[in-house]
Amino acid sequence: IFWKDVNSVYMGGNKIFAQLGGFEVPEHLIGMTDYDMPWTKEETEFYRKCDRHIISNDTAEYNIIEPLTNQDGLITWLSTDKIPMHDADGKVTGILAISKDISEQVRLHRQREDFMASLAHDLKVPVVGAVRALDALLQGYVGPLDEKQVEFIQCLHRSHENLLLMIKNLLQVLRYESGDEKFTLEHVDLVRVVNEMVKTARPALISKGLSFDLDTSSKIILSADRV
Repeated sequence: IFWKDVNSVYMGGNKIFAQLGGFEVPEHLIGMTDYDMPWTKEETEFYRKCDRHIISNDTAEYNIIEPLTNQDGLITWLSTDKIPMHDADGKVTGILAISKDISEQVRLHRQREDFMASLAHDLKVPVVGAVRALDALLQGYVGPLDEKQVEFIQCLHRSHENLLLMIKNLLQVLRYESGDEKFTLEHVDLVRVVNEMVKTARPALISKGLSFDLDTSSKIILSADRV
């Protein structure tokens, strides 16, 4: 816990925050700024930018995910809530902040991302091999095929290509979550997407003795990320 005036000068804090800043007692925080702390330049500028936004707009901000580098060079990940403080006349006099250590959650999230990326890559290799084998069958590598055989092999081929697309999509979602990639908005025909999904699901429906009818308009255009 800590609080600052409108110029982002520390007016106080609790013992835990003081120790993160390299001070033995909270009183030593008073009069300091983020430039006097062991934070990196990028961290300092980000903290002060948040302060200015809250003070100028007189609006609280919650769950600000931010790194904090202590005097030993160790990084602690924090989830911070910052709210404006006021005097008796309602004028903003500074900010009050409460931070929670979420370093363990961040570590586990990164481990999950790494595992999923590795898993997706490992899944992709055998699927690519299966697609190539099916391509060879369709090109007559083992001899001529009748119409029914071609139809079933094409169905398998589509299913494996869809599986490859799912793996690609999984990797893309992981990149979205990590902030490495942004959504690509374009005009997408939802009816076409649904029809593709129905075509993919049809063999499973047939095998279970189910029927499926799709009743839609000819097109439904959305501004969306197709993946």
